Amino acid sequence: MNIAKKLMFSTMLASISVCSLSNAQVFAQSNSNETIVIENLIMPRYTYIVASNLDFSVSSSGVSYNLYIKGTSEVTKISGTLTLYKDNTYVSSKKVSENSNKIDTSGTLTASGRGSYKLVFSGTVNTKNGSESITLSETDSY
Repeated sequence: MNIAKKLMFSTMLASISVCSLSNAQVFAQSNSNETIVIENLIMPRYTYIVASNLDFSVSSSGVSYNLYIKGTSEVTKISGTLTLYKDNTYVSSKKVSENSNKIDTSGTLTASGRGSYKLVFSGTVNTKNGSESITLSETDSY
């Protein structure tokens, strides 16, 4: 029992010594920020949207994309526009719309050569009682 108290006391002293170093304080602060980021990822982002995903890839043959948005049972329509940018310059766009609580679509858009591409879906999820906006974006290079 006496040995356990000594061990606990020496551990506390070592912890206090380490925490008093300026580098250790920055490290502890970084861990705190990481926890906040993780907590933000867990928190719901939307009221009517259960799941969403936007994937795309660019190649010499163009841009292939997959868009998936699932709303709650209250959702009656999902609509919006997929817009493709190359090096922050507009390339093309495509409107998508479904009169249901889910959109699950894939397709292609025309690419314009090598560069850094960004695909953005900007849309609206409608219910009988209201609506909310959704924006998804991904980047890829070719």
